[in-house]
Amino acid sequence: RKQNKSPGLIKEPIEPKLNRLSLLEIKEGKIRIPNFLLESFNLEVSMQLQFFTKDQGTIVAKKHRYEFFTEGNLFFTGQSRVVNKDKYLNIPKKLRNYLNVNNGDVLEVKIEGDKLVIKKAT
Repeated sequence: RKQNKSPGLIKEPIEPKLNRLSLLEIKEGKIRIPNFLLESFNLEVSMQLQFFTKDQGTIVAKKHRYEFFTEGNLFFTGQSRVVNKDKYLNIPKKLRNYLNVNNGDVLEVKIEGDKLVIKKAT
């Protein structure tokens, strides 16, 4: 919080959107990434993302890097996709099966640090 020049008035900080949970519907195996997620994840159209599994029912997408290592409890799936020009991210069939999601299901998507965390909404 930052004190405004007027006594007694306090400017509230803008709540960062990074920790905000988004509910996105999967259609034809794809989710549309909202602009605020793209911006806060510093992600552009045509950037490639790598997919990892985290725990039962959670996948994680990270910006593509050429190091294919295991990071903590993340395991590289060998799957990667790009965000297309219409801001859609195709979730590979293998990972849709892992999440047990079908067309019309809703996914919870949020950013945690340098990761885009995706789960099936309950």
